[in-house]
Amino acid sequence: MISVIIPVFNVKPFLNEAVDSVIGQSFADWEMILVDDGSTDGCSEICDSYAAKDSRIKVIHQKNGGLSAARNTGLNLCKGEYISFLDSDDSFYPDMLSTAFELIQKHNADIVEFNISINSRNSFHTDDGVYSGHQAMIMQIEGKVSTAVWNKLYRRELWDGIRFTEGRNYEDLEVIMPVLEKAKSIYVTSKPLVSYRLRQESITFTRSLRNLQDYTLSFRNYAGYIESHIPEFFTQDHLEHAYQESFSYLLVEYCFCSISKIPEKKPILSFLRQELDLRRKKIDTKNSSFKSRASYFLVKHFPSAVPVVYRLYRKRNEELHS
Repeated sequence: MISVIIPVFNVKPFLNEAVDSVIGQSFADWEMILVDDGSTDGCSEICDSYAAKDSRIKVIHQKNGGLSAARNTGLNLCKGEYISFLDSDDSFYPDMLSTAFELIQKHNADIVEFNISINSRNSFHTDDGVYSGHQAMIMQIEGKVSTAVWNKLYRRELWDGIRFTEGRNYEDLEVIMPVLEKAKSIYVTSKPLVSYRLRQESITFTRSLRNLQDYTLSFRNYAGYIESHIPEFFTQDHLEHAYQESFSYLLVEYCFCSISKIPEKKPILSFLRQELDLRRKKIDTKNSSFKSRASYFLVKHFPSAVPVVYRLYRKRNEELHS
């Protein structure tokens, strides 16, 4: 049996699609755990109505504790030999569970990672094939295996002793390495099996001081894990690569925030400058792209010029791709 864990919080316009995508699976041996995390928009009633119609659906109502708390509740209660996560504003392809189950059985893998569709376009993925857990850990640093927990099917025992940090966003970043380390093998397929919905109000698109602080805390733990496993699994080059990626990400966030009308804009930009300075001490800028070096120079020495240059850069990009 496969346990599908779905955290639910105020997603009424999308919840039916998510739940129906599981009910409509060609693979029937599943249980669905809907964790209502204190919804106030009618999601609670929708969850209960589904559970009343299908005995495979279980509903837990709890006080709002965030995505991590909801996922942990699902992990504590699930009974399946395999586990999959689905966010309540996304949906499975009709053959998601059957395809992932067949692959995990065929290749005797502990994890199957699959591609995702974003606005009908597939995301980047690495070559199809079987990789050891240790190979997958390095591939993750290189961006060839996703940090996301919701584009994978797992053997249940991989999650024994592993839970999400509650009260913090960017929670996937902290658990991905410990989970991969426990896996003997992972099968990666470029076939898209999940439809991912881009929403401006989602955590991913919400620029706030809290979110950025959560990201930096999770990244520090992620980088700390890599550093603590040198030379067992990683090298100093792997650690630097992780810092380089974070450096680039924060530069993009700074540039975007500099031209955006957002609450807490001044403290956000100040916080990002501090974090960029910390990242700068961890990397060799010779390995950074010209764009990153130029962006950091402006942020460091001419911050008032950043929004002007960034707007010109975006306009030029739009013209080139129009």
